Amino acid sequence: MISAGELWAYLGGLVVLLGGGLAWILTHLGQVQTIVAFLFRLFSWASRNIRLKAVSTQIQSRINVSADAIDSEVQGVMPYPMQIKWITKGEEQAHLKDGQVVVRVRNEFNDSRNIVSATMLYLKEGFLRKSRPYLDVNLLQALDLTVAWKILAADIDSDLSNYFLNHVFNPAVNQEPLMQEDCDKMNDLDEQGIMTRIFVREMRGIGTKIAAFGEKPTSDVRAETRNFADFLHTIVSSKKGATYPLNFVAQSIRAGVLPVARMETFARSGLRVHKSWFRKKTSMGVETVYVLARDRNIRLAELLTRWAQSKGLADIVSSKTFALPSKTGKHASAIVVACHSRKARAVAFLDPDEEVHAVLARYIPELAAGGLEVMDVAREIGTLSKVVVRATREGLRPVGACIGQDQEYIQQVVKALGEQVWFTEWHEDPDIFIADCLSIPSDKLVSAKIDPRSRHSTIIVADRDTAAIAVGSKGVNVKLTEKLTGLSIKVLVPGAVAGGTKPLPAPAPEDLLREAIIAEIPELVDGTIAIVDTVTEPGVQSKVVVRHSNTHEKAVPICVGEAGQRVKAINEKLAERVWFVEGDDSRERFLVNCLGVRPERVISVEINDALRTAKVLVADVETCAIAIGAQGVNARHTAQLVGLRFVHVEPK
Repeated sequence: MISAGELWAYLGGLVVLLGGGLAWILTHLGQVQTIVAFLFRLFSWASRNIRLKAVSTQIQSRINVSADAIDSEVQGVMPYPMQIKWITKGEEQAHLKDGQVVVRVRNEFNDSRNIVSATMLYLKEGFLRKSRPYLDVNLLQALDLTVAWKILAADIDSDLSNYFLNHVFNPAVNQEPLMQEDCDKMNDLDEQGIMTRIFVREMRGIGTKIAAFGEKPTSDVRAETRNFADFLHTIVSSKKGATYPLNFVAQSIRAGVLPVARMETFARSGLRVHKSWFRKKTSMGVETVYVLARDRNIRLAELLTRWAQSKGLADIVSSKTFALPSKTGKHASAIVVACHSRKARAVAFLDPDEEVHAVLARYIPELAAGGLEVMDVAREIGTLSKVVVRATREGLRPVGACIGQDQEYIQQVVKALGEQVWFTEWHEDPDIFIADCLSIPSDKLVSAKIDPRSRHSTIIVADRDTAAIAVGSKGVNVKLTEKLTGLSIKVLVPGAVAGGTKPLPAPAPEDLLREAIIAEIPELVDGTIAIVDTVTEPGVQSKVVVRHSNTHEKAVPICVGEAGQRVKAINEKLAERVWFVEGDDSRERFLVNCLGVRPERVISVEINDALRTAKVLVADVETCAIAIGAQGVNARHTAQLVGLRFVHVEPK
């Protein structure tokens, strides 16, 4: 316990210290002012950066959440996340970099202004990016304004909405007399649920179809987009009982609308009339038939489209059920089913995920019958599609129903898409669902932790082989699982460290492949041979592109080894087939090398860079079978190594 004398001594020392400090301040006022000014600037800088970080996070979150919502209505029109970069001078602009739309915007210390400006800049770069040059200019601006309002509508009573109306919307309308009319059209389409699900979807297809042929934007194409908007607006604005066209067949857009709206028609003749209409649409050149229905007619729309699919008229590529506000204040249920005609022109304009839906519906009977439902699709074109399914019929095993007896269905699907397809059963338990998506057996899963706030998940598996499969070739499996779950996923494996064990980052399949190869081929260590590229499907097959340091020497014979001893040892270690491929500066020769067939058995190689495909004509059926490989794995790996989407091989 402190005595009274000690306490007075402490207080006296404190008084002396304070007095000395005050005296120093009074005699060094200039230095004190400099220190205070520095501390104030430091505080202001920190405060400003914290504020800007908060604002940029708010903007990015708003855009990214809105992009996901719009993507749920029509896929592939806002695929890029946003990143904010604050600038103090220069022009505000947006550009695409590393898969993100980087928006450079000035900080005006007005949050409403910052959010609205960033939103408009993002839309001009990240919304319908490939199609924008082909759309009518005024119509495109009206579409941007309508989508911007959808993004900002959550704050309808705030300063944000007022700023958008006063500084963006109203000036645009006042500057262009027809802008208000175009905005009203887009709003009417949106109120009926077809602005995104039909109009924007067709606009997305415009860019893909025309760009595939390298054509430039023309006034005729732009006029076609306006005429299509008028066509749809006539349908949604016409009074009950009025007659109006339901087919739009032009140069680039070939779409038909089929409303399932009158119960009296169904009561009188069933779906016979609707089936006849569907047949007529496909026979007259309609590429996409949009079947519309509400409330009790939704079931009829589903029956009609499944019938069309079973008859080989069309493939269901998208089915969107949503809520529509009604005049009574209650919400009505509605559906838009997009069916792609099998008689349509062979032009790729489907969204990559929609293409998967179309192929699955074509080859898996239970999907057409309604016993299965595709919950979600994540795709890396030419490499892997992950499909989440669930059974709608009791007793049905969804994954088995997709694979088929003796893998009949999955083989057809893989051949049609030219890539691996993995099915995962939907599960409400996120831990089980993530493990299934990553192909982790239950006995190999050590732990799975999910942080709901940060949306991060940490998965620890038992060994490096399991971890490599979970990560996937070039990280594709974990990347697609992240898309399906909305989580950032880290896969770890127990590793030995000083003093015990510690979870370490999981190796990629390429890492295990390189380790096995280097252990058998010392020329890779001394630099005589170099690995140029690899592609792998763990447990199935890997291709390794190699080159000799001496351009006049071949690397493959050295890698294979005498009597194939080296490659046999590698195959046994990895439990898969490893092919070594000689690198070549000629794409055609390199493609033939990747296929693993004798050059003299190849008649021709045609590479289409616009569609990213190749057609290879070979001498006989045996050569064709070798080039394609079991379940198309050889042709699939060749496409990945050459940088193509698909390699088609056929015999003469």
